[in-house]
Amino acid sequence: MTAYELEPEVPGRYGDATVFDTTFYPPLVTRLDFIFDGWMGDDLVRSYPVYLVTDRLRTALEAAEITGINFDHVDVTTSDEFNEDFPDTELPTWHWLRVPGFAGHDDAWTGLQGRLTVSQRFMDVLTGFNLTMCSITPTHADTPAHTAPAAAPQVEMKGRGTGHYLANRGVQASTMAGVTIASLAIVADEHRPAWVALLIAWAVASAVAVTRARRRADRP
Repeated sequence: MTAYELEPEVPGRYGDATVFDTTFYPPLVTRLDFIFDGWMGDDLVRSYPVYLVTDRLRTALEAAEITGINFDHVDVTTSDEFNEDFPDTELPTWHWLRVPGFAGHDDAWTGLQGRLTVSQRFMDVLTGFNLTMCSITPTHADTPAHTAPAAAPQVEMKGRGTGHYLANRGVQASTMAGVTIASLAIVADEHRPAWVALLIAWAVASAVAVTRARRRADRP
């Protein structure tokens, strides 16, 4: 069955009141504070790993009884950059779109890379809304998808974006690999999708852990 991977506009970033649970990967967000730096008018936006929808899109999704989603509160503010560049733009009411659904069962789920993936029913609803900045890629509903997040080393982090999360992990590392992770994280926010840096950093950290374990095992 045909499905669609969505990569919406990234119009801003997490605010200081955002709370992550970093015992999981990807990190679980338990409270969302979002700062808009800009907005091109789309009804669906994101900042890894969360998604936001306008009030009118939420109403349409609920009316269509779309499965695999629910909604939560998000605190929304605008930055000085937004106020300077979009002085006449009034933001609509936003809702945090949570996606606990599963492929082959629901209308929405998240894939292995954390991308929002939706059914044709979901897409039919979206056709009546602004998605100018959203990348839409056809895929299949049987593609390996949402599972429970993997456990990760515990580290407390509140009010920080993806780059800060990985940088914090890098600072705590006692090897050059830790510095590498931090550097990748900082670059991620400006030069590549956040999930790419997360994947690279996680691979580096895993490789370091395996190397250390082998060295300990080889000691007399």
